[in-house]
Amino acid sequence: AFALSPVSCASVPSPAQVRNEKARRFLASMRKKPGVDLAAYFPRADAGALALLRRLLAFDPADRPSAEEALADPYFHN
Repeated sequence: AFALSPVSCASVPSPAQVRNEKARRFLASMRKKPGVDLAAYFPRADAGALALLRRLLAFDPADRPSAEEALADPYFHN
């Protein structure tokens, strides 16, 4: 098993968006890291599958698609 680093730091919410003070401090203390190249972990995966996976793994829940939006992704309609 392996642990993935954040897929994208762009999806980390700003501390101002987080209500809990302890969580705000934690997020503010996180160092920015480059996102993980999912293609390196899944070299045979379809580009559409990787794009959907990036969206599903967004750190900020507001950036993640709903189940309905995910199922409507073009990846499932090819």
